[in-house]
Amino acid sequence: MSPALRTRVEAEMARQRYWPRPAARALARQRSRLVGVVVFDISNPFFSHVANLMDQEVQAAGNSLMLAGTQQSNQAERAALESMSRAGVDAFAVCTSGGNFDLLNRLQERGHPVLLFAQRSEDERIKAVTIDDFTGMGLIAGHVVDRGAHRICFIEEPIHAVQHRDRWAGFVAALDSRGLDPDQVRRVPASGPTWDGGFQVVSEILAQPRSMWPDCIVCLNDYTAIGACRAVRSAGLVVGRDILVTGYDDIPYGAVLDVPLTTIRQPFDEMSGYLTTQLLEAAERRDVAVEGRLFTPELMIRESA
Repeated sequence: MSPALRTRVEAEMARQRYWPRPAARALARQRSRLVGVVVFDISNPFFSHVANLMDQEVQAAGNSLMLAGTQQSNQAERAALESMSRAGVDAFAVCTSGGNFDLLNRLQERGHPVLLFAQRSEDERIKAVTIDDFTGMGLIAGHVVDRGAHRICFIEEPIHAVQHRDRWAGFVAALDSRGLDPDQVRRVPASGPTWDGGFQVVSEILAQPRSMWPDCIVCLNDYTAIGACRAVRSAGLVVGRDILVTGYDDIPYGAVLDVPLTTIRQPFDEMSGYLTTQLLEAAERRDVAVEGRLFTPELMIRESA
């Protein structure tokens, strides 16, 4: 339309207090330009960092991101997915609790591309973008054993998602390959995969007699490991000297701690870029064909272990 007509239309829109309805636009275009991201815990720096990267990439392509956290609850995850579906979300990136593959497959059948991230898929119909968690935690096991650790405490999470099971399996396999008995590893559950969960459980461990203290604490993620490091320091001990502490993910904060964290690096930029590109291109084509990808873990050796 001409500039003059556009000005008149916009003035009338303002006078009528008219605002375009995204749902109506989505019906006309058959696309909402919304990408749904469903994660375990928005407060976890791993998920917030990945979501931020995806949001930048989605916005650069003229789309918008809708984010929900589930606390690893099947019910909360299902509610989030169904709510996003009703809102007309085009494509989904999900870190799943594992109990909703029926719904994820129905979303694909309805024409919505779906990709899991930060975990392998337990359903061959759903693809995933992740790193090799089995190999990653095996690298941690080999490193701490090489550092002389023999009283190892493995901090678990209360809900065993597939990536957590893979990490434990990789740890066990690496110990076994070195002739060590995995049954000698002390497995202790934290209240949650958080800073506070790590702090509380390690504080409880270090409140026990000194003869029961570990010489190495292995955590399933960096967020928990940061809390574990704080508990070690609060007990008057030195992280990396008195007790080794390791994490997993390589969130940005881990490298700038007073004692930088030894961990497994997940390539955030590459993973989020690949994930976002696959989903947006599939949505643009109006099909669900996406390709998963397995990234290689990298051991980041720093002062904590």
